[in-house]
Amino acid sequence: MTCLTLRCTRLMRVSPVVSRLRENDPVLMQLNDSFSRLVSSRTGEKGVKALRVRSVAEGLPSKLALGLQTVVRLCCSAALCGVRDAHLCMQVVPCESANPRVGTFDVLGDSNHINICKPRSQVDRRYTEALELISSVVERAPETRRDSEF
Repeated sequence: MTCLTLRCTRLMRVSPVVSRLRENDPVLMQLNDSFSRLVSSRTGEKGVKALRVRSVAEGLPSKLALGLQTVVRLCCSAALCGVRDAHLCMQVVPCESANPRVGTFDVLGDSNHINICKPRSQVDRRYTEALELISSVVERAPETRRDSEF
């Protein structure tokens, strides 16, 4: 997390798990390294990668509501961190943190943290790309495996 983001998270109530997410955290870096090794070690038929990874990042800041206690504490500091009308506008996950550096990565310029996984329709890019990825995995799965696992 950037310094500004870290200061802003102190204005909101976040879960204990989320509060531990920090930029360059050794545990998270080790997790990302392990994931990268796992993906690169898996190959399928004819040397084709068996694991396809598709990652996206939010391109717009999210409007996050602040609790009443936070608003009272802010009183005269409403300009801090872009606070307007008891809301905080910020990019929750910076692009640098969202990119696992494995597979394909894209910033969705019309999406924020709240709606990035909520396609508007069946022609929305988020829907069509997820459908294509899932369909390609199902098509490659052996017939016996598909039947036995469901």
